[in-house]
Amino acid sequence: MKRFYIVMLLCLLFNSLLNAEEKARYVYIGNYDEKMYCVDAETGKKVWSFKTGHLIESNAAVYKNKVYFASDDGNLYCLDALTGEKIWVKDIGEGTNYSSPVVVDEILYIGSYDDKLYSLNPETGEEIWRFRAKDSIFSDPLVVNGRVYVGSLDEKVYCLDALSGEKIWERKVGDMVKTDLAYYEGKIYAYNLDEEIYCLDSENGDIIWSKEIGDEYSNSSPVIADGRLYVGTTDEELYCIDAETGETIWVFYDRDEIHTTPALYNGKVYFGCDDEEVHAVDINTGDEVWSVDLDDRIYSSPAIANGRAFIGDSDDELFCLDTETGEIIWEFYADDKFVTKPAFLFESDVTQ
Repeated sequence: MKRFYIVMLLCLLFNSLLNAEEKARYVYIGNYDEKMYCVDAETGKKVWSFKTGHLIESNAAVYKNKVYFASDDGNLYCLDALTGEKIWVKDIGEGTNYSSPVVVDEILYIGSYDDKLYSLNPETGEEIWRFRAKDSIFSDPLVVNGRVYVGSLDEKVYCLDALSGEKIWERKVGDMVKTDLAYYEGKIYAYNLDEEIYCLDSENGDIIWSKEIGDEYSNSSPVIADGRLYVGTTDEELYCIDAETGETIWVFYDRDEIHTTPALYNGKVYFGCDDEEVHAVDINTGDEVWSVDLDDRIYSSPAIANGRAFIGDSDDELFCLDTETGEIIWEFYADDKFVTKPAFLFESDVTQ
């Protein structure tokens, strides 16, 4: 009997470790003051900052103790995640670089203002291939099943072979695609600047359905979980849509435009708004659970780690909020506004 209880205890301990939420050590976020910041996730204290030649509108990506991001000075930067030391820099074209780097299967992908999608070696920055669209690529590359999907301001969604860059298909979707694509069960979802959602077959690009949800463009990107798509609009609404059919499940009505991409965690949808508030909404009903006023407009999308929501505002502050209550745990001050989404280095990934 004693041995039975010991085995049961070990099983419970093992399961708790498997289900434990991975703990973030550092938060990385770029700013309009032309700096990339590394902040302690627990305390909000600055660990280091790195100065670029222009403002930063590209989200950071963290991979093997390195931080990757683009600046509007036309460069893609690779820094040591622990020290902020520059490892390499790659010229990807000067201009507005909204596209964020994505690293999958030892390859880095990023779009650029100069109409190109780049495939690079993340260790060296050496170019593997490049693909040219007919206008700027602001959306983040989406890599699924050996293919890269990306939207462009030329009003098209492209599907490329991830290893060669060879075009598999392209599809016109009514207007420019500035925000990120989403994938769910063999389908690609694009949100254009006319606030229309397009659902495409990932194999051939055929349009399965489309849905108009607003009048003017929003910077919100669609997010999908459990067959439901969530996205914000400039019509002051957050939509929950059936990803299979395009039917509206519920709508949360806000007081101002929504330009942030929702984050999903523990039964709630989190997003920031032009009404200067962060909202937490019940994922099933669309009812508001809590909101907190950050005193300025919010264009930075929330990211969740350690049971906390991390989000910046236009008043030069990065906030850490309790996901259950909205209570402000700490604030970090920079020298200009935040528009990017925080990224994390987790404890399990830290190597000295």
